Amino acid sequence: MPTPPRPPASAPLHVATRVLDAGALTGLGHTAASAAGAVAEHAVVRGAPSFWLDSALPDAGEARWSIVGDAVDVLGEDAADGSPEAVPSPGPRVLRRPDPRDAEAAWAELAAASAPRPVVGGEGLPLRGGHVGFLGYELGLADLGVAPPAAGPADPAPLPALFWLRPSRYAVVDHHDGSLTCCVVSLDAAAAERGVEAWAARVRDALTVPRAHAAPAGDGGRAPSSSAVAGAAGGAQVAGTWRADRAAYTALMERCHRALREGESYELCLTTRFDVDPAVRVGPLVLFRDLAAHHPTPYAALIEHGAGPDRWAVVSASPERFLSGRDGRYSTKPIKGTAARHADPAEDAAAARALAADPKTRAENLMIVDLLRNDLTRVCVPGSVQVPSLMAVESYASVHQLVSTVTGRALPGLTAVDVARSLFPGGSMTGAPKRRTVELLAQWEGAPRGVYSGALGLLSADGACELSIVIRTAVLAPGADDDATGGSGRWSIGAGGAIVADSDADAEYDEVLLKAGALRRAFARVTGSGDARPS
Repeated sequence: MPTPPRPPASAPLHVATRVLDAGALTGLGHTAASAAGAVAEHAVVRGAPSFWLDSALPDAGEARWSIVGDAVDVLGEDAADGSPEAVPSPGPRVLRRPDPRDAEAAWAELAAASAPRPVVGGEGLPLRGGHVGFLGYELGLADLGVAPPAAGPADPAPLPALFWLRPSRYAVVDHHDGSLTCCVVSLDAAAAERGVEAWAARVRDALTVPRAHAAPAGDGGRAPSSSAVAGAAGGAQVAGTWRADRAAYTALMERCHRALREGESYELCLTTRFDVDPAVRVGPLVLFRDLAAHHPTPYAALIEHGAGPDRWAVVSASPERFLSGRDGRYSTKPIKGTAARHADPAEDAAAARALAADPKTRAENLMIVDLLRNDLTRVCVPGSVQVPSLMAVESYASVHQLVSTVTGRALPGLTAVDVARSLFPGGSMTGAPKRRTVELLAQWEGAPRGVYSGALGLLSADGACELSIVIRTAVLAPGADDDATGGSGRWSIGAGGAIVADSDADAEYDEVLLKAGALRRAFARVTGSGDARPS
């Protein structure tokens, strides 16, 4: 249910900025894309809660921003250096809820912390103060009244069910004009101005560090060449173990088909998990940079927290929008339908056409569009929910996807958190009808999905939001030894697909392998190891 309407906080936030234009970045030896990587590697504090949101393919009109920051209090650092005491921070630095069953309190806390308020400065930027973080899938189950499955002894240690950090400092890269903007947020304008000088100096220092990676951190929205597509779609994959192998996934599909025949569901998004070989040790930033170079997506994200055995990380190359909105107008872009890319242009174009025309895929997509229309209608002005794009093909480095767009205008007084709650968990990762379907899936999958299938992104203090569905994502769980590489080996990858009446078991499992393939190849590339067999 939506939270009650609430007025924005009265005290404005002040966002102080310093801009390095394209010429300044070039003088420092960087493009906009490589500058984002330098800030992530050398300006943010390793071990502190930190993030890198990176937007690339396929829509050059929307794939514009990279945002990098951490939860270090730059104003507190100034105070420690002898400057006047910093004003109180404009909100909690980290919101964390470990238990997904406490859904009501979790949503209320997030709504209160992210309530829109007046903001001065940073006009035109996607983040003007606010929060960056994620919602775990099981939080949505609890909100629907469905008991989340318990983790077993073989499951990775859980990440928080809800995690949002409020950065007081971050850098925004604009891939359209090639600039980088250093930002510091405070309730006090003078404090923000003092803080941004220190942060801008730290960013400039980071940009002077010799570059250790030959590959760019992103391609700035350029389409991959046919040779790049071939490289992204092929190659060795990291070794590991599937929680449900082909035989087990087929048996779970039989349960899904029985539920479909008996009318308990129309479509079920059945998922499983690939656990990377524990001997494989990869730092989250190294993995993310490789994915950004080889698999640019509109919702790539890196979130890191902690060090040693408490360290965890989320490395996402998601192509799917969960919710985007500003000034009360919202859109969601569900994906249902996936086909592999091909190096040969004619064969690749034929695969895209076949995906767009496939009756089963179109039926899957249409059912989720109807579900999301219903979810949005509960929080939107009557008659405002529209479908401006139905089943369009979007192409990425290794896959084509069938994507629809659903839009709506929120009821007066409702915020991005209210709209997100109405949609969560995203219908493309549940099926329909939502409540009964997720109840069945929780029983049959037998393990928490965690961050996978949840939502991740930003809630700006001015009321804007940009959130993705957490798919094509690797998760580093806490609880294992750390080392200088920043990797503990406790990595996992979630993958799944929609099951409808005419789904074929082998074809569905092949799609699961395809979806996990990009991440498995990234692990193999950065470690120099892997297995060429797509098991």
